[in-house]
Amino acid sequence: MGKVPSLPYTQILHALQRNDWVVVRQRGSHIGLQKHTPAETLKVTVPTHRPVKRSTFSHILKQARLSVDDLLALLSGCRASWLGMSVRQWVDGPPRKDELTS
Repeated sequence: MGKVPSLPYTQILHALQRNDWVVVRQRGSHIGLQKHTPAETLKVTVPTHRPVKRSTFSHILKQARLSVDDLLALLSGCRASWLGMSVRQWVDGPPRKDELTS
């Protein structure tokens, strides 16, 4: 398991939704998601921060029962691949404007 990245909430939402999480509510600056499993219903709350603190994100991953590697696999179809970058490069830091145009 790798280091927990610092990501914007939009990337976290996309990854969780790709893992069958459903947005059930938003109140203020927090979005509630649920995932139904045969044994139970899992719930997490994601703050709408850019970026979400790494410690907060670590707790979200624990509640969602996901590892950092699982999250990176879910993100592989998101923005990082659209930019022609590996997920690890995107997590290590978003590209600068000059990197996007070249």
